[in-house]
Amino acid sequence: DIMAEIMAGLAAAMPEQTGGIGAVAAAMAKGMAPSVKVHGKWIAQAGVGVLLLPAYVIHPAPMVSGTAEAEMYMGSSTVLADGAPCSTLTHPTLSCNIAGIPSIPRANKPKKAAKALLAPTAILTTATSAGKPVMVGGPPTIDLFAAGMKLGLKGLGKMGKKFRNFTRKFTHAVHAYIESLGLNPKLTKILKKTACTVLGEPVDVATGRVYHTNTDFELPGPIPVVWERTYYSDAAVDGPLGYNWHHSYNMGIHPLGEEAFLFRHADGRESALPALGEGESHFDREEQLTWTRDAEGYLLEDADGMLYRFNGPENRQGYKMVSSVSTRDGFAVRFTYGAAGSLKEIATSRDETLRVDTDDKGRVTAVTLVTDAEETLLVGYRYDGNGDMVQTTDARGVSKHFEYGKGHLLTRLTNQGGMAFHWEYEGEGENARCVHTWGDGGVMEYFFEYAQGVTRTRNGEGAVSEYHYDSDRLIYKVVDANGGITRKQYNAYKELEVTVDPEGNCRKTEYNRYGLPSVITDANGNTTLLTYDGDRNLTRMKTPGGRVLAWDYDTMGRLTARTGTDGQKTRYGYEGKLLRTITDGQGRTYRLTFDDR
Repeated sequence: DIMAEIMAGLAAAMPEQTGGIGAVAAAMAKGMAPSVKVHGKWIAQAGVGVLLLPAYVIHPAPMVSGTAEAEMYMGSSTVLADGAPCSTLTHPTLSCNIAGIPSIPRANKPKKAAKALLAPTAILTTATSAGKPVMVGGPPTIDLFAAGMKLGLKGLGKMGKKFRNFTRKFTHAVHAYIESLGLNPKLTKILKKTACTVLGEPVDVATGRVYHTNTDFELPGPIPVVWERTYYSDAAVDGPLGYNWHHSYNMGIHPLGEEAFLFRHADGRESALPALGEGESHFDREEQLTWTRDAEGYLLEDADGMLYRFNGPENRQGYKMVSSVSTRDGFAVRFTYGAAGSLKEIATSRDETLRVDTDDKGRVTAVTLVTDAEETLLVGYRYDGNGDMVQTTDARGVSKHFEYGKGHLLTRLTNQGGMAFHWEYEGEGENARCVHTWGDGGVMEYFFEYAQGVTRTRNGEGAVSEYHYDSDRLIYKVVDANGGITRKQYNAYKELEVTVDPEGNCRKTEYNRYGLPSVITDANGNTTLLTYDGDRNLTRMKTPGGRVLAWDYDTMGRLTARTGTDGQKTRYGYEGKLLRTITDGQGRTYRLTFDDR
């Protein structure tokens, strides 16, 4: 592919750009460069240009310069390369013809003027790479996304565009644009907690990131209020809890031009969501989020069925802040903001009021439960002159203390009992990686050595392990201290599909289109089957022994019945927003009464 060679060469030759239009241009060039080779040669894919060789070496005069064009028409329906069907021997090729169709526009390919009509009258018969055959399965197909855009198939085109362009695997161009807005693109590269492998107090083995979480307070209710802190050593952000710290209600959306939004999660990570028209929706399988737009604006639903509105004011960084968290049956937590989008008050689902005090830089200094009778401090924060959070104080008046090195790197944490944990790094600032972590007395001690694609660890007792990771920083192989090897395999959505332990025992998981486990096969070959409704509620489970459990729900997603393996059904009745009755399998009914809270 001549164009592939050109774009790859340009991408490699372009110097690094740190900002401005140069960074965007460089990122676009790198985004168009191919990335997949077989035996050192660029692969072919549906839409790649084909060079037509003349039938004769010497042509008689007169010669007329032609406008011959050709491109790969089809590729594998199951194997993608650089986002398009991978083409192999015998796949059809579009070539010049008297009658035919214009070529299909391709993603990541330069647009060119249509000079000729094309028809699939040729096939790929030669592969120039040398080496053992690489088998590519699946029946042939055209690039459905490109075809949808070309033919104006609105549904197919829009669906394809959203699923391709709005995933957590950001392009260089998007990262450059995020930087141009004064934001930190590193927050988009952090995997969710369940996908990370951490050791010690804790350090992510793939990145060397120090990752710390703590729940400062929690209040019960139909929607519990959980105030959780999260720290990332490798993403410098001046936030409402000082540098690199995030709290669970600092959620918001930031426009990325007219096509997308940057969504800040409760744990401080960020991912992209598409701009929508009223009535449209988008499902992010990787994050398990449903993103819709209605007459009130944008609405986000998470895997637990919680609904988030973003009708708050813009904060200092330009994020439109979360205004409410609610359930389908009407319970809600609401947020009020002060100057520059600083959180001022939280109204809980039990009608309690939490006052949030902030300093002149928008940093939270205290969260207080306010009632008619008294005020109760739930948590307080203190900061140093560098903007780092150095102390937290809980409702009992007990404090934790934090120390930092250059670049806001957390180096020491002393807990309420006086025990300290420590971190040492190689490098500086957000580019640093932790090489040593331990608690007083050698508790939870680990050393880390980093190489491309693999991290070598040693614990306080000298046991050495290796963690191998892929380009998504997912651990796919672990070599333990005894030489045993555990292997893991993931799908395109970063969902764990296969785990093989050192003894060769294999656990497999199959997922439905919503990314929910539908078939689980354990190491003994026993299979559990799971079924869900259209709202992703679990409705049926069949155990390896053939026993069946079932669940029923109402339109608000509330459980109305549960059928056990013995066939007996327990029913749940509601009045308004509240659960009022529980009727067991013997027909006995229990009635529930609630106070005004």
